[in-house]
Amino acid sequence: MKRFVLLAQGMSTAEQKIWQHAGFDCVTATADNIDVVWVDRFRSSSARAKSLGVLLDPLGSKVFMVKKQLKTTFAFTDNWRTVYSWKEYTAGPASWVLGSKLETPLSEDMGALLSEQATAAFAESLYYYLLRDVFRETAEWCGHMSSVVGRM
Repeated sequence: MKRFVLLAQGMSTAEQKIWQHAGFDCVTATADNIDVVWVDRFRSSSARAKSLGVLLDPLGSKVFMVKKQLKTTFAFTDNWRTVYSWKEYTAGPASWVLGSKLETPLSEDMGALLSEQATAAFAESLYYYLLRDVFRETAEWCGHMSSVVGRM
């Protein structure tokens, strides 16, 4: 089973178990090859936005998720605006900002899962979203290699 790496600073142990069951390895400190960055209770301030931007940029994460209070704004750096496509979803008193670098856009179903607080279903949906991208990249690579090498 393909495992994706989730940077989960501040995530509860119970939530980490849900994500691990869905196919993610949860880490709480920066590591190589981070696929998803998860940030909870983000309060928008320029210092926090810059620190989060510094955190995400070198990691090159494919997806980020920021949970924030509903009435706060989320400031993207110019780099984020060009690299990530993002959507914001409302989930009760909170709001989630999801961003992705992948070619396939994020599904609207993901927002519905967040608003229902269906963490397990959301984690599985995100897992398959990332897995489909791995399959796409593999198919492109195989197609390229067959055109370079030719038939055997």
